[in-house]
Amino acid sequence: MDAPEAKGQHAGRTATVIISVVLAFCLLDAVHSVFSRRFVYLPIQVVFLLILIASYRLRPSHRANFALLLVGLIVALFTVEFALTILEPMMMARPAWKAGRTFDFRTREEVIRDLRRKGVDAFQRVAEGFPIAGPGMTLGGSISNTTIVYCNETGQYTIFRSDEHGFNNPPGVWNAKPLQIVALGDSFTTGACVGPDEGFVSLIQKKYPATLNLGSGGNGPLVELAAMDEYAVALKPKVVLWCFFEGNDLDDLRHESAKPILMHYLQEDGFSQNLVGRQMEIDEAMKGPLEQAVDSRRSTLLIPSIGLRFYGRTSVRRFVSLHETHNLLAQVIHHGGDKDAWKAEEAEMGLFREVMAKAQKQISGWDGKLYFVFLPGTEILRNDPGRQTLRVEVLQTVKELGIPVIDVYPAFKERPDPLTLFSLPFPHYNQEGYRITAEKILQALAVNGGSQP
Repeated sequence: MDAPEAKGQHAGRTATVIISVVLAFCLLDAVHSVFSRRFVYLPIQVVFLLILIASYRLRPSHRANFALLLVGLIVALFTVEFALTILEPMMMARPAWKAGRTFDFRTREEVIRDLRRKGVDAFQRVAEGFPIAGPGMTLGGSISNTTIVYCNETGQYTIFRSDEHGFNNPPGVWNAKPLQIVALGDSFTTGACVGPDEGFVSLIQKKYPATLNLGSGGNGPLVELAAMDEYAVALKPKVVLWCFFEGNDLDDLRHESAKPILMHYLQEDGFSQNLVGRQMEIDEAMKGPLEQAVDSRRSTLLIPSIGLRFYGRTSVRRFVSLHETHNLLAQVIHHGGDKDAWKAEEAEMGLFREVMAKAQKQISGWDGKLYFVFLPGTEILRNDPGRQTLRVEVLQTVKELGIPVIDVYPAFKERPDPLTLFSLPFPHYNQEGYRITAEKILQALAVNGGSQP
């Protein structure tokens, strides 16, 4: 064998090793996609695996060129991953920087630990569904009478003092007689992720102090019905604001309907877990897991000015698996290819009608007034046709039940750029978005004269 031929054979063998390593990595990545249920870019991975397998049949010189192409591609991918890793925290902070505010890059656990060093008894918020004895589950209230560290989208963390049942309310609201308003809803109703006095319910409380906020992140219509039964029925408020976030409430309902305990609230009159009387038990059940989370979630802030953080083995694993690149690709594919996802939510319209009908019947039973507050998300404001269709169906269903509607969508849509009312890239409203929402609700209550609190 002459020297050029021997050199070609050696290059071919080297190329085979490179291709085999890349093939093994891609195979592991595809398996990881299956187990993590990230199917959106699995077809691309399968095609690439087939190309790698077919490359073994190339002539040694062509195989060597293909291997060089692979090496260049791998270098490019990890360069992109490195850039995205650096840019991710900067993109989080961009809205705050643009508004001339600083951004607190501490993790929630770091904020909690810093507060505790100052003698403040702080915990993170707990969403609905925390397991308690029975078997049972909580409906949104966190640990009671403590400092709750919530979220940070506008630059500073939302930190509030929880009330006697773990919700975001000022002192004394639970004892107000008569109770003017109860607000049911998810994180938007809670007031995520702005200052403690900047959420739309907090702004309503300035006009109507006897307003009880039962909002909690992750709540959907079934949990809201259950929270009304557990906490509001005995208080018989004059007005109930049912705050419906169109971006995910019907999807939440789909998941909630799979929990038998939540269906009991819909199907059985008078069903209750007696959550009001079990607050000490709920607090004790929550404290252990929350303490463990604070102790275990530790990281190092490498570059404070841009928020670059190292999470130990988690960061290494995410980088090697091209986590940020995968997420970017998934977002691109999802944005262009999931136009019919809203149809899964549309299938819940029958159950949604049942929930609203029962809520209307119960509230009318104590001579209260139910208002349905429609809260828009980003996709409907981008004129997504599926979300527009759902809006029409939701509002039609509510109106057929005789429930008055407070539609916030037009107030957002009339703005030159409605998306400036959100803390993009985050999903929640910013201070201005919450202010407009509060104004719209207060105007509707004032117009309804005899029905206002």
